[in-house]
Parts: sequence; C-alpha cells; structure tokens
Amino acid sequence: MSILRMGSLPLPTVLQKSLANGIEVIPLAMAFTLRTDDELEAALDAITSAEGISRQDAARRAILEKAQRDGLLERVEVSGAAMIERWGAVLDRLGSV
Repeated sequence: MSILRMGSLPLPTVLQKSLANGIEVIPLAMAFTLRTDDELEAALDAITSAEGISRQDAARRAILEKAQRDGLLERVEVSGAAMIERWGAVLDRLGSV
C-alpha cells in the first residue's frame, strides 16, 4: 500500500487503513485564538445578536468574504490592466487617460 499524504506529511497508519477500507474521514480544523479589543467585541456582539450566529461563524464569514473580495479585486485589476494595454493608445488620443 502506498503512503497517503496530506501536503508533505504522511497520514497516520490508522487513517490510511480507514481510507483504504472505504471509511469516510472528516478532517478536523485547527483552532486559533482571536484577540479582541472593545471595538471588535462590540461589533461581534452586534453581528451575532442580529444574525443569530456564533462568534466563530461571524469570524468565518468575515474571513471568507474578505478572501472573495480580494479575489474579485485582483481579477478586476488584471482585467483593467489588460484593457489599458489594449486600448491605452486610443484613450490617450481621446484624452481620457
């Protein structure tokens, strides 16, 4: 049997055997500490109360939304650069760049 890996680390033998036997394995997420100040505490309390979600869910949503916005911003920047590359001379002649 080949050694299964998660990234560069080999999976524990018991996990490899479970996977080989068709047992579904649900990966566990890693916990971390989020240090807050009064402003963040107030914002978390407002969000969790208004939306009826946990603090963990509020933090998770904020992180995922930020990642999505950053990805969109990057795509817009790349697209804008491509348009300037393609149409820059025309825009210069029109006086809009």
